[in-house]
Amino acid sequence: MYNYILGQWVMARVSQEWVMACVPKFITAEQCAVILATPQTPGTLKMEN
Repeated sequence: MYNYILGQWVMARVSQEWVMACVPKFITAEQCAVILATPQTPGTLKMEN
């Protein structure tokens, strides 16, 4: 679940509040801090035809 949440964060598909709401059910507070410290790069996911 950590990798999914991190991926959503990096692609700027979720808010900081949403990530924080995943603690403690899906991730730890430490994992949350790491995710929120990760830079977001929206638009990096591109579909290839």
